[in-house]
Amino acid sequence: MVRLHSSSGRIPLRNAVGISIALAVLLGAVLERANAWETEEMIKTRGDSLKIAFVLGQASHFIHDLNVPLHAVVGESQQQHAAYERSASFPTWPGAQYGYRGFFLVKNDKCFARETAERSGKHAYDAMKPVPPRAVIERTWNDAVNDTANLLQSIFYRALGPETSQALYGIPTPKGVIGDGWLCGL
Repeated sequence: MVRLHSSSGRIPLRNAVGISIALAVLLGAVLERANAWETEEMIKTRGDSLKIAFVLGQASHFIHDLNVPLHAVVGESQQQHAAYERSASFPTWPGAQYGYRGFFLVKNDKCFARETAERSGKHAYDAMKPVPPRAVIERTWNDAVNDTANLLQSIFYRALGPETSQALYGIPTPKGVIGDGWLCGL
């Protein structure tokens, strides 16, 4: 069993992934609060654009962090984190097999955060290797880009409705729905 190190001792990886789900629930609650209650209302009422930008930046940061396997678990060492960060620097988009998958509507921000951490946490073992596999970094990076785009488009789509979000920002009809899976009921 892989063990992660923390200031309080050693944490089995399976427990760390469980902790990551707890973290996702917490961040999901922040996303839900920031986006659903505050940002969408500010967008509808054409509120303070600086505050909207700030809260959208926070939401982007949170969902992006949940896609980084070492941000979705608790207890990695500084050396493991530094090795991952060094390996995750690319001058160009990584490979033709990646890219924007199209707009998927985020139904529930909290569930979306939890599903994201669950998906990302599956890569934690590989991400903690002395040289993390490039394929893991590329995959999670691509997921982060797509998840961030989906979250931001969903906020505007939910706030303005399909016609206005299309007319003002070119947000298309969703290809499907995410953030509504079986994890939402837990």
